[in-house]
Amino acid sequence: MVFAAQMLDTGKLYAIKCMDKRMIKARHATRMIVNERDVLASVDHPFIAGLQYAFQDEHELFFVLDLKTGGDLEHYLLHLNRPFTEEEVRFFAAELLLGLRFLHEHGIMHRDIKPANILVSLEGHVSLSDLGLAVFFTPSQR
Repeated sequence: MVFAAQMLDTGKLYAIKCMDKRMIKARHATRMIVNERDVLASVDHPFIAGLQYAFQDEHELFFVLDLKTGGDLEHYLLHLNRPFTEEEVRFFAAELLLGLRFLHEHGIMHRDIKPANILVSLEGHVSLSDLGLAVFFTPSQR
């Protein structure tokens, strides 16, 4: 589950991804969650929704992420009552390619690019998100 939250001392808004530890264990997904945290912690780019903090309590893990309040690209594709213009498509594609290039230059492969994993800010910029399936790779593995 993902919630929006505001840091009290700064007023800054974040997305908080909450993950139940029992579900993670039941699905044998511990390695995937640790990998996601490691990947998110290693990236800082305007077109990638980054990790700001990670913490846990007795029952849950929490990732505090950049909040993109414009929704995701899937929502726009399903609910926008018109096709994207060529100019909009070029703009989104350019930002996504810059984000992907950054990941690849840092030895990270996303592996789950789909409209639901492309977030849109209120200003109309896009960011790659959900790096749960991302993996690190070496130049020889390209």
